[in-house]
Amino acid sequence: MASCGFDGNADMYGIGIRVGFYLQWYSCILASWVSREDVPSMRVSNLMFVSATFLATIIQSLEGKTRPVEIYISLLLTFGGYLYLVPMFIWRALTGCRPQWDPTRYPRVRMGRIFSLLNFGLLLAVSGFQLWFWIVGIKTLSVGDCPDFGFLLLKFDFDTRGFVVANIVIHALLLACCLGAVGLMVVRLFGISHEHSEKIKPNRKFILQAIHTVFNTAVATAVTIATEKTIQWNGISGVSDISSAGQLIPLIIGIEMFIRVIYTAWKGEDKGSNAIDDSSVAESLTTFPDIAIQELV
Repeated sequence: MASCGFDGNADMYGIGIRVGFYLQWYSCILASWVSREDVPSMRVSNLMFVSATFLATIIQSLEGKTRPVEIYISLLLTFGGYLYLVPMFIWRALTGCRPQWDPTRYPRVRMGRIFSLLNFGLLLAVSGFQLWFWIVGIKTLSVGDCPDFGFLLLKFDFDTRGFVVANIVIHALLLACCLGAVGLMVVRLFGISHEHSEKIKPNRKFILQAIHTVFNTAVATAVTIATEKTIQWNGISGVSDISSAGQLIPLIIGIEMFIRVIYTAWKGEDKGSNAIDDSSVAESLTTFPDIAIQELV
């Protein structure tokens, strides 16, 4: 492994950039419970960092001087925040796609329309690029004599057909679901189909919000582990030192976000009002374990 190691691109996935992404993910998840008024600005900040990293990844790919594993790491950072859709779609399948059991219908903090459109457009773009990478890019980018390794719960060589096929299937399904959502929006726009809203009990709403948080946290943790293990397995050096402003900026912003959330939680200053009914949450907090068992059995 030592002979196959190489110097990585610290400006794309150096320690400062990686930790900045990790802190943004966890800060946003935590803020949805203790500092809801800060969530919109955190989402915009993360969207900007994802967009910048994604554009840099495209440029590096076009130049053809980057190893596939480096593109893979960058895509973990840019697409990691969207991978919560995988357990979410599995959950929907297990619950028969019943709206009253869909966690995404009852978020702690709702997205604005403009942000939703921008975020959805970025999701489509990154998903499309993922498919290109796993179908075409992985074969055309320079590799050298040493194998590249990736993470899919276990360590896999990029030449492993099952690993490549699994990634193609995952991203193809996600892209298909996204395009299906676009079609559904068009259908509803022309009034061909009508969605009937259904009120649910505050306790169930709280449970669904907790499930959503568990999915987000699990995915953020899995992507963090995948990124760090990939760097370790491929013997990538030069990406563990903070030596440029390009790394310091996302790191400092991530630290500031996390400190802000912790401070708000400590001071009890959460004033978010666009997420849920606070009285419902207060009522649910006292009986959450019992309610969770009754509702999920």
